[in-house]
Amino acid sequence: MVTGAWLVAHAEDLDIHYVILDAQFWSAHIARGQWHEYEAPAPANEILRHLDHVHVDVRGGTSS
Repeated sequence: MVTGAWLVAHAEDLDIHYVILDAQFWSAHIARGQWHEYEAPAPANEILRHLDHVHVDVRGGTSS
């Protein structure tokens, strides 16, 4: 199973911009390795707070 910690550990290799999980977020642009509180938009339900899934944003790459 892929976890938030695994995604962060491999962020550079996978070109990950940010990860949201369990109402916390990690960003490649903010103190690498640090998780921060995620303020979900209203209504802040389970889905928008990312309590039941992981949200991963990757940087755009070039295709060959």
